[in-house]
Amino acid sequence: MSNDSLQHIVDKLSEDSKRLKQDYTVMQDALTSLQNEDKLKTETIKQLRDQIDYLQTALNQSHQELNSYNERQMTILSELNSLKETIMDNHSLLVRQNSHNEQHTPNSDIVPSNNMVLSAAAARSIPAPSKVMVDDQKKKDNRLVELRKMTREYMKVSDEEAGLRLYKLQKTMIHVVSDLKKYMKERNEDISKSWKSIDISTQRVAFEMVEREAASLGVPLHMCIGYWGARRLISKSWANALRTTKKHIKLEGDSEESTRTKETTHCNISSSSEREHKRPKLD
Repeated sequence: MSNDSLQHIVDKLSEDSKRLKQDYTVMQDALTSLQNEDKLKTETIKQLRDQIDYLQTALNQSHQELNSYNERQMTILSELNSLKETIMDNHSLLVRQNSHNEQHTPNSDIVPSNNMVLSAAAARSIPAPSKVMVDDQKKKDNRLVELRKMTREYMKVSDEEAGLRLYKLQKTMIHVVSDLKKYMKERNEDISKSWKSIDISTQRVAFEMVEREAASLGVPLHMCIGYWGARRLISKSWANALRTTKKHIKLEGDSEESTRTKETTHCNISSSSEREHKRPKLD
């Protein structure tokens, strides 16, 4: 092989080597650029995660503040209801006292005793318990627990006996609901309303019904400020009765629909059989 040929090969290899070095440099630059972009993206993702953590913390704090606000609002409403019930108790007591005075001393101006006026309010001395947080989203109503504790402490009975009395009282709610419906029908009130939609004077009658049952069983509901014990028992029983009634109505509707469908099918089959019977036979 001549020197010229060898030189040509060397020159070509040199050019290829130079081109490969250039390509390598370009790839190195591209790789460095990609690494810088990846680093930038990693930092951006970290910043976004930090922002998400901050927002999540702020959201949880806002949720807790909202729960606290709702609790304060419920406490205020409970206190307002208690005040309203106390005023109604005192008014009823004054009316009864005035009626008694008119019957026995019609010509004398006797002012009712302060002890008599305050007796109803003094009897109701136990406020409604706050709900207990089960988790961040749910609260547990512990009014039944408080009623059992009240019965145990104020009636001087064992915890088992207190639980039994409360259980018996809950069982009588079906009769109280029935009596309340009769009372509402006599006053032409809608018995399909939710508990919150029932007139407050009717609710008051229901509370008194419940407390009479409780007194006969030895459960001191009369000590609950604002009738919260009676309210808990009757409202739950009323809601259960409403659900049961709606379920029965739905089942009756489904049954009637099924009966109509069967009757229609039977009529269609009978009509078809009659047409087959009347159709002339072909020889």
